[in-house]
Amino acid sequence: MKKSTIALYVVAALLLVGAVQFFVRTDIETGAFSLVAAAVCGFLGYRGQAKQKAAKAQVEQEVADQSRKAAVESETKAQAAAESKRKAAEYAEAQVRKAETLTALSFKVAGVTYNNDDGTKRQAILKRMAKKNSPRVTLEIFNYQGSPAVAVLLDNERVGSVPAERVVYALPFAADGVNITSSNVEIGDFENDNGKRIMYCEVSLTRKL
Repeated sequence: MKKSTIALYVVAALLLVGAVQFFVRTDIETGAFSLVAAAVCGFLGYRGQAKQKAAKAQVEQEVADQSRKAAVESETKAQAAAESKRKAAEYAEAQVRKAETLTALSFKVAGVTYNNDDGTKRQAILKRMAKKNSPRVTLEIFNYQGSPAVAVLLDNERVGSVPAERVVYALPFAADGVNITSSNVEIGDFENDNGKRIMYCEVSLTRKL
């Protein structure tokens, strides 16, 4: 209860006591005035207290509403995240099943402008391979930042990797004992934005299940 409300109740009580004393002294007019003033102060105090209770109840209701809204939003987000995860898992499983039955694979080799760990330049290797007739393609699985990746080798020299979005399909072609029945390698070059000639490599493979 606010101090102003308490003060109004105190004033009302004092005026009521004074009104009684005035009535005892037969000062009816002053007593009536004091009684009316006491009633007004009491009413104002009661109204102030009622407003305080209403404001408190409103704040509590708003807090409760916000808590319920936050809980609903949190549950909705959790459900959406779970649904997204489920769909992603289903998609990944479908892609794996598709990859297991895949008999043909084509891709453009990624990372051809990088150097190998031993310092050899992949661009230089591609220039040499471009002069050969059908270099032998080999795929090797390795770990890249915690995920499987597939290296592309031409005549046992690494020229790059299978693009990340094609790795799931390339894994069966890189497995031990896989029977690759044919391979086709296309090596060419193009001019980049800086006017430099860049070698590229495209690979097509078929395998027998």
